[in-house]
Amino acid sequence: CLGVGATPGQLCCDTVYEGNVTRHSTLRAVGSGSIRNEVYLFTRCTVCTCPGGETGCYTTQAPPPGAPLLDDTCSIEGVTGNFSMGFGGHVVLRLDRELQSGQVGVYDFGVDNALEARSGAVDMELAVELAGVNVSSVVQPGEGHQAPLFVVESRIMEANVTQSLPYMGGLNVLNVTLRVNTPLIENSKVTVEGLVPSSTPFAVTTKAGCRGSTIQLDQQLLYGANAVDQSTTEPYVSTENQGKRHSHWRQEVHNGTSLVFRTLWRFSAPKTLQERYDAAAQGDGEPVEWTIVHTGSQGEEYYKRGFWKIAAPTGGIFSQQVAWGAATGTVDGTVLPADFWGHADVPTRSERCGSWYVDGTPYTSDSFTSRMYIEDAPVVSVASPGVGLALVEERLGGDLVLEAKAKLDALAPLSVLVRVVNPMEAWPSHTPSLRIASCASLHAPSLSRDPSGLPPGVPYAAAGDRLPLKVQPARVFDPRIGQSNPYKAATNTLSVTFATSFAMDPSTGSLLVLSNFTGASFPTGVIPVADASSPRGPPP
Repeated sequence: CLGVGATPGQLCCDTVYEGNVTRHSTLRAVGSGSIRNEVYLFTRCTVCTCPGGETGCYTTQAPPPGAPLLDDTCSIEGVTGNFSMGFGGHVVLRLDRELQSGQVGVYDFGVDNALEARSGAVDMELAVELAGVNVSSVVQPGEGHQAPLFVVESRIMEANVTQSLPYMGGLNVLNVTLRVNTPLIENSKVTVEGLVPSSTPFAVTTKAGCRGSTIQLDQQLLYGANAVDQSTTEPYVSTENQGKRHSHWRQEVHNGTSLVFRTLWRFSAPKTLQERYDAAAQGDGEPVEWTIVHTGSQGEEYYKRGFWKIAAPTGGIFSQQVAWGAATGTVDGTVLPADFWGHADVPTRSERCGSWYVDGTPYTSDSFTSRMYIEDAPVVSVASPGVGLALVEERLGGDLVLEAKAKLDALAPLSVLVRVVNPMEAWPSHTPSLRIASCASLHAPSLSRDPSGLPPGVPYAAAGDRLPLKVQPARVFDPRIGQSNPYKAATNTLSVTFATSFAMDPSTGSLLVLSNFTGASFPTGVIPVADASSPRGPPP
């Protein structure tokens, strides 16, 4: 054989050439002065397929789209240190220092364990070559987990869930933490099942229609008992679930397959869908607090407060102007507020239902869709700080599917923070489960919960308030009243202090009633509030 750069006839002496010929294979050629040349081709990783065909690990050049890729250093071939690999699983050490007779030598070298479990120790032999004489001895293995190359079964070591706030309508953070004793390779899926209540789609609006009209038939928004789901493409409002009580709506505006923004509608009290429509068609309309999550570069959030109103119907509840969206003040579709986010028919614009609005600015395309969902605890955002998990799917049944964007090391602590808006009524806690689909298919039937813990920093919390989505009933905490002057006929100031397990706001019609002022009087018959030190400020 010829060495690199050698002249014809020159032998290559004790020369080893190594090079990657494919992603997962290594080619080694050994040549020496004796006429001997051996070529070995072997794979560096074991092919693994997850049970049930949920996903798989592939060692080919072209795995299926979205399939997990097997790590390229997953076997004993990844030796590190002052060692080189021989053939047949041998590790060769070239001594770089003297070892005296009788002296104990300790040599460490690193390998990456196999991806499959190994229940017994591997028989290992130590061979020493000295001046052409081979001396060998069986190596005494360690016990239990200390046995060489012993690999435990893949399993979920920890899977816990807590919450940050137990109060009605509050912004709550559900914290799922887990540790797994096996690496999660790229594209692995982590599914948190049943963490939040299910979603029920009930309306779809598009360029083809966003309201009923006795004049513009091409803008007609049909409604009836037919079901609406995520595959519905024609404009329609379903009354199939008109009797379902709920606290919130979720609205999502998509341009093609891209989510533009999500709006969470928080109502002042639980109602059925029919009751919600009836209230919106009467008086000032239905009071709403909106949270808008924009999928811009910074993931901005905006907050609006006002009333959603449907004009009194003449040819059906959606035969009049109606706007599906959020703004400050009244949203009724007749005149869009300057800060409107959503979808509406605007008679003064030529495209009518053909635009969606971002902070009052219209955008038009042929493939946008606005979808409405009935919710009890809508998801505001999902984050996994610093670990490389990202939300890829939010299922109607309340499951959240996350994907590993890079390899996650074994035993690394993982955390998933899910921000939700709590239901507007007392709610029992959830018992979510967890599934992992990677080179190991793992399942935790129920996440560990804290049945007696208190959320840190939450006043008036009770034992068990860290249970996920446990919401306290409406109640008043620590009400007290005092006075400033006990003397006859004197001007007296009464001070009332209290806290509630729900938000109070003028737009929701919240009232504070104090009774039994026996013997007190005021010249005009109306007692004004002298001062209000609530965090929301004094009343208007």
